[in-house]
This record gives sequence, C-alpha cells and structure tokens, in this order.
Amino acid sequence: MKFKQKPELLLIGGASDIALLKTKKHQDLAAILDLSNVKELKEIIKQESYWEIGASVTMEQLRQEMANDWPDFKNILDVFGSRQIRNVATIGGNVGSASPIGDLLPLLMAHQAEIIIQSKHEARPESLEEFILAYRKTSLMPDEMITKIIIPKDEDWLFWSEKVSKRKQLDISTVSAAFALRLTKEKKIGAIILAYGGMAAMPVHATMAEEYLLGKEIEEAHFEKAAKLITEEFQPITDARASKEGRAILAANLLRKFYFSFEF
Repeated sequence: MKFKQKPELLLIGGASDIALLKTKKHQDLAAILDLSNVKELKEIIKQESYWEIGASVTMEQLRQEMANDWPDFKNILDVFGSRQIRNVATIGGNVGSASPIGDLLPLLMAHQAEIIIQSKHEARPESLEEFILAYRKTSLMPDEMITKIIIPKDEDWLFWSEKVSKRKQLDISTVSAAFALRLTKEKKIGAIILAYGGMAAMPVHATMAEEYLLGKEIEEAHFEKAAKLITEEFQPITDARASKEGRAILAANLLRKFYFSFEF
C-alpha cells in the first residue's frame, strides 16, 4: 500500500510479512506508517446478514471471534503461525500480500467475501477474484488501502477447510483448500466453490470440478470424477515443500476428504 505523495511510504498493521524485507532481505524501509492503533480498523462488527472485519483485526482476534460461528475458519486459524504471530498479523496484511499460499485467501473466496478498498475520495468493494490479478499483484492503486473485509452470513451453505503442511504447527502451507456447497431441495448441488492455495501463482478455483459437480447428486462417484479433474486442471510447481505430482494428489484427496466429512 503506497500513496502518490510519498510513493516509498509503507502502510503496516502487524508487519509480520513486511518485516521480512528488513530481517531477511536487508532492505532499507525508508518510510513506514503504522496503522495498528487506528480503532476503526480493529473492529469486528456483526450485522444481521454479514460480518464486517477491520483490516487491522489480528488473526488471533479473528480466531476467537469466529470459533463458534465458522469452524472452517477455526481449522485454519488454529494452525496459523504461533500465538505471537497471530497476535500481530492482520487480516488486511494477509489479503494484501496476495500470496498464493496466504492461509486466509481460499477461505475468503469460499465465503464470497468482499474487500473494501478506500481512497481519499471513495470506497469500492471487490471480490478476491477481482482483487488478486497475478502472483503478489493486486488491483490496489497508489492512493488506496484495504479498510475492511465483508463476509456474508448464509446458513444455507456448508463450509469446509484444511491446510496441509510438512509440520502441523508453525509452517507454511503446501496445499490449502476451502470449499463451500449449497444443496437444492432435491439434495442436488445447487452451488459449489472449490478454492485452493498452493496450486498456482495465486489462490484459484478448481473451475473444471466446480462445473462438473454443479447440478449433480451427492454421490461418491461424482466426487471421484471431480477429484480426477482437479489433477488435470492444475500445473503446480515443485519446491522444498512438495513435488508438483504430490500437490496434485493432495488437492484431489482434499476433495475426497470433503465428501466423506459430511453426512449429506
């Protein structure tokens, strides 16, 4: 986040990511504006049909607030860094980093969240799909910042998530998944979202599997076919955490696990 008048200015909340530029890359951070004590950015407001999450809300604050309402958030946030990291890392920073392995991004995609982007003159909403343009590249303009995230409430949806990493605690994800499913009265799939992290240069939908499952009955054979489509759709990279073949298998198995996790 930068501003036209001072393009080198960095806006930070917890700086758990930005600080690495100094500690790991030894960059000179010439100008920093710390927003962590701006009250309006630290609020969680529960409206009747949505949650309004300030950009400076910490991961620990979010974890505690959401524990009872959305277990899929708790699944991910329980293993997000350490407690020390969760108490400084912010939701706005996690979203703004646009990391392909950002733990919250697939979750927010599954919940069809909107990001509120503020400039001096106006505020505009964007979905995650609109906001993240490429690897660590977003639609933010030089005079804009993220101020809040809007998460709709919808009791008709089933939500599920899981993070796979080499260690259960204190580790970067190898593959993460966040799924949402809504059934029709006939117990067919009326809507489905399959969001993944770690499978591409940015968090993505498994569009081939989504399109295949839409309108189908909840049957193991359909989910098995969709899992195979996932291995065909993605071309993940090989790195220190997993091979590309391993990531494809993990992504497919997470969909299978999703199916067996519910009694439809």
